[in-house]
Amino acid sequence: MPPGSHGDKPDRYLLAITRTYRTRFVPEHGFTVYLPAPFKTVHTYVYGPDGRLRPATDTR
Repeated sequence: MPPGSHGDKPDRYLLAITRTYRTRFVPEHGFTVYLPAPFKTVHTYVYGPDGRLRPATDTR
């Protein structure tokens, strides 16, 4: 595992779909950030009893 990483998993994952994005270069840090447009679709996944990801049936 890379330094600074941990083995803990979040309780859920989100997959957000967008059709476009903008890029901005951050000269102070020397990298580009990607800024998504509003999401068209959001899918939520949780871990099942078997430890595998599955689509969530609840909402928060």
